[in-house]
Amino acid sequence: MQEWGIEHVVVCPGSRNAPIVHTLGNAEGFICHPVTDERSAGFVALGLSDAVKSPVAVCCTSGSALLNIAPAVAEAYYRNVPLLVISADRPKEWIGQMDGQTLVQLGAFAPHAKSYSIDEPLNYTQEWYAVREINEALASLTFNGGRPVHINVNLSEPLFDFTNVELPLIRKIEWESGSQLSSRAVEEVSSSKRMMIVVGQLTSDLYAGNRNTLNDILIKASAKGCIVLTEHLSNVSCSHFITRFDDMLADGLVRDDMKPDMVVYIGGHVVSKRLKKYLRGVSPKVCWHVTCSDSVVDLFQCVTRMVTINAVDVLNVVCAKYDSNDIKFTDAWKNIQYDLPEYVYSQWNDVSVVGNVLKCMPFGSALALANSSSVRHAQHFTLPNDVEVVCNRGVNGIEGSLSSAVGYAMASGRLTLCVIGDLSFFYDMNALWNVDLPSNLRVLVLNNSGGLIFGGLPGLEHSNHKWDFVAASHQQSAKGWVESINARYLRVDNLHDLEEQAIDVLFGESDVPVVVEAFSDKCGD
Repeated sequence: MQEWGIEHVVVCPGSRNAPIVHTLGNAEGFICHPVTDERSAGFVALGLSDAVKSPVAVCCTSGSALLNIAPAVAEAYYRNVPLLVISADRPKEWIGQMDGQTLVQLGAFAPHAKSYSIDEPLNYTQEWYAVREINEALASLTFNGGRPVHINVNLSEPLFDFTNVELPLIRKIEWESGSQLSSRAVEEVSSSKRMMIVVGQLTSDLYAGNRNTLNDILIKASAKGCIVLTEHLSNVSCSHFITRFDDMLADGLVRDDMKPDMVVYIGGHVVSKRLKKYLRGVSPKVCWHVTCSDSVVDLFQCVTRMVTINAVDVLNVVCAKYDSNDIKFTDAWKNIQYDLPEYVYSQWNDVSVVGNVLKCMPFGSALALANSSSVRHAQHFTLPNDVEVVCNRGVNGIEGSLSSAVGYAMASGRLTLCVIGDLSFFYDMNALWNVDLPSNLRVLVLNNSGGLIFGGLPGLEHSNHKWDFVAASHQQSAKGWVESINARYLRVDNLHDLEEQAIDVLFGESDVPVVVEAFSDKCGD
């Protein structure tokens, strides 16, 4: 709390909050003010904050004690006062179980304060989560001019084992906002010798500025020695970017001397699980997330700075200040990708189907990728120029992929190809039950008789119900449904028919939507 400017703490009596009060009272840098009445304590803290012009905390015990601080919280909310309420709570499992001094404390001040729940961390992941939540909570105190924030701490007994002599050191996540980077942030760029830029899904220009401008500045950053990692969902492209990093990581080609010392992460979701695991493992010393959100998003579990500044402006600083002489780092990533063998198109399987179709997409068309295998297969291949990629990666659910493609095709006017698996198609086939179904819609259904991706999950091979219950294997076809809504349907079972018929049908002129169903791989085989 001290690093966030909190010096004054109003402490209220109680047993459940005793460990917190004990710690605050013995830690250097805090001035504790004991106040017995919680209602009064809240307003004392508010008055202190008015006087010192910085956040002030008030700490109370569990139960109805917390509710007495509500009037001060409401006042702080409407006056933009950064009031931090720290409440001790019983373990979650005892809420509503007739245990003494228990009630639902999380969210007790809604809508006047944002609440955060902190449990006692028992392992690294839980500690990382607690650090992330505490950082976001303390940063939120001064967002939008100031506001109250509530941190609810679930504590189990014994409560009075005061054995730790000093506070643990935790990673503080800095915030950058406004129109330009701070001098400390610029120094981090100047000090970096092995910078990696990861571009996630870009679906709006809120934080990225003009997408073409972003692409141009990323090319400049790459020329300066930055390694730029992109997936199709980023909608930025250049032959010098690293796009096949998932294959490189899968083949064990990324060596220890290829570790970045700084990562700049721009945008939204990243599909590759291997990249997430890799960056969480190497844990670069400096990691920025450039975003328009006011929440801490720590995808790689090592974020050190949240940057809510336009991404183009941030990258302009990178291009001006980054000066790397570590040629081995840059060349290693680029040379390994260059040496990777291309995927073979000649085998009849789902990956080959996707590759053969994507290479023929017309200039200016759009690619709507469904969940699971579809989006992963597409990443293996280079897309033609000016193909925009859209995909529901917010939650990555099975529902709605086809419906979203229909909506995009309606409004964009672009020829829109939706690549979708059979289960996703059947789950959302009512998307085609639409009187305004656009004729510029094209659908490629990968029918492998179920959720083939489940067959590769480690450990699932031991289940005798892997295919029937988990992968939902079936013998269905989209043909009847597609023809019933007067769309054009074509079935393909081999590469010859795909190359000689299906691709022309998919991308040729049509006054009705087109669905091509490719039967290749099969669950259970």
